[in-house]
Amino acid sequence: MKKCESIFMTILFFGCTLNSLFRFPLEKVIIVLTILLFFGSYQKIPKNSFLAFLIIFAGLLLTYLVNLIHFSFLLFFPIVGIFFIILVAKNPKNIYYLYWGLGFHILLGLLYVIHSYVFGLAHITRFVRPMFDKGLPFLHAAMGFTPTVQSFGTMCLGWLLIYFFKKENNDLKWIDKVMFFITILSVIVTFNRNTFVLFIFITMIHYRIFFIVFITTVIVGIVYYFGFIKSLVLNVNTMDSRRLGLEGFNLSFINSDSIWVYLFGRGNNLVDEQFASQTQLGASYNYIENGVAAILHSFGLIGFVIYGIVCFSFVYLD
Repeated sequence: MKKCESIFMTILFFGCTLNSLFRFPLEKVIIVLTILLFFGSYQKIPKNSFLAFLIIFAGLLLTYLVNLIHFSFLLFFPIVGIFFIILVAKNPKNIYYLYWGLGFHILLGLLYVIHSYVFGLAHITRFVRPMFDKGLPFLHAAMGFTPTVQSFGTMCLGWLLIYFFKKENNDLKWIDKVMFFITILSVIVTFNRNTFVLFIFITMIHYRIFFIVFITTVIVGIVYYFGFIKSLVLNVNTMDSRRLGLEGFNLSFINSDSIWVYLFGRGNNLVDEQFASQTQLGASYNYIENGVAAILHSFGLIGFVIYGIVCFSFVYLD
């Protein structure tokens, strides 16, 4: 019975990560179903957690009232996310189900990258991203079933944090160690600078030996492959694309000269066509890719502050 429960819960958490596998938001449906499943199992929510929920709900409600016409109801989904985190954290066993759910996703993401090199990119470009924009089309970056390379990298880093937690509790088996190297390979094939920086930071704290080996390898690699490393890490095309991608945000938010927009945002992470059409990328590029800019544009300064407070508060929740 316990084995069946473990398999079911692992599949459930795996399903919560399937953001781009289907054309409809299956992962959101699964997250809601998971909340309903857990909600019936617990008698009460901790006061601190409930306070965090009220704070973020108040911030979302203010943004909604100020932006009734343009508000995207998808922005209310953080409330669902807060409930999900609170209820999952109530049962310590859930961390292990999440661990293997993420691990299965990471394994599949790496296999897709291997498949892309062996059989080509046909039919799998939703899961593997060729790096044409960085002038390195021969590199295929892993995305798994997430919308971006960085999202997949963040998922890998989340798995590693749980791995180190298990390691500190002497709870590692051979399959954990195998999965550890699979995840390290997955981090590398994201070819994402932010993921690399956070990965170095995490290993510096939790795995000093691996950190030293990794840094030594990087230094040797830089010496022998300086041209390639420079094109990957210091790629100017990427910087230009990021700068151009923020033009719509600057027009819609920074140059709005509206105290209401500054405080409560636009209620949407998409730039209105009237602003997007004035950018060099054109009206078709109205999506704000930068995370900080997207939060400011959607929720304003008040929402941004609330977002920061809630994120930090979870460190101290009971």
